[in-house]
Amino acid sequence: MKVISDNYAFILSPPTYRRGTSALAYGEEEKEEKMKKFIYAMVVSLFLVFTVNAFAGDTVAVFDFSAESTSGAPAGILEAFKTAAQPTGATLGIKVAEIVRSQLSQNPQLQLVERERIGQMFSEMGLGKTGIVDDATAAKIGNLLGAKILVLGNCFVLGNNLWISARIIGVETSALFAETVKASVNKEIEPLAKELADKIQKVIKTKKNFLIAQRIKELSPEEKIAHIRALIGNKVPKVRVNIAEKRLSGLKIDPVVETEITYFLQKCGFEVVEGIGRADVEIEGSSFSEFATRRGDLISCKARVEVKAVDLAKNKILAVDREYATVVDIAEEIAATKALQKATQKILLRFIPEFVRSWQRK
Repeated sequence: MKVISDNYAFILSPPTYRRGTSALAYGEEEKEEKMKKFIYAMVVSLFLVFTVNAFAGDTVAVFDFSAESTSGAPAGILEAFKTAAQPTGATLGIKVAEIVRSQLSQNPQLQLVERERIGQMFSEMGLGKTGIVDDATAAKIGNLLGAKILVLGNCFVLGNNLWISARIIGVETSALFAETVKASVNKEIEPLAKELADKIQKVIKTKKNFLIAQRIKELSPEEKIAHIRALIGNKVPKVRVNIAEKRLSGLKIDPVVETEITYFLQKCGFEVVEGIGRADVEIEGSSFSEFATRRGDLISCKARVEVKAVDLAKNKILAVDREYATVVDIAEEIAATKALQKATQKILLRFIPEFVRSWQRK
């Protein structure tokens, strides 16, 4: 089988089969052939996964452009605009957006959100289908659509020309770039819209680091523990943990945060005790989780965790920290639990080294 991509071309040959003369040899060769088939299937699967991931594009949502009224234009220009070989009024913005989408969809590095999905989101949010929204609202819609980049625009007549402007917005970063094209109102709309699409693609390519937040690899719990242990050394206090937890959605209260903190402390070499008299440091605080939103079968929950470490001998606060987290899952209770765990782990990376260093300086 020949596998071809933009940067790779090689041949994967399916395994051949041989038959032995004895039953024992036959059995051994059968095992060998099965292993070859398994390895062959794994190589193909891994290559396909790599190829899909390597060329997965950035998700872009192009909203219908708005079109300002031409009623303020001079009579001659208005008449020329109406009789030109291009749509007028609200349909102009829709037509321009369609051409821009069509051009961007030809770029293999980009994935376009379907116009129907955007329209459905507008309807669900009670915004109608005009495409006229402010940048902040557009960013919220883009986030719900899973888009990383938004394209919004406007069409208007100024003097003898039709102007089309576009705003390219990073959903996560709020970075904004603008491009504009213009042509006589008597000109065809398609070349103008294609020119704008080319400019938009150039912005996305050259300003990608500004438009899309750069991801930092999420550490595993084991990596977080190793990181903390490397910072605190061997001299650590005996610790007592006391965290009040509240579920605002009425779910059953479990000591999620207290359990998570205790787990990390023990793995980092701390002795966690129950009685106050036996502890050197008490970690106390509060946490809550609540339902955030629902999208189809997916439920989002958010959580907040607040902690402080107190030196019990001196009655001195060693460190204070707080953190928010949001998690999506199909079950509310699981989403709430994961949000609390996520917030807690984010805190502990900072909090444990801080209070230990402060205690060690006494």
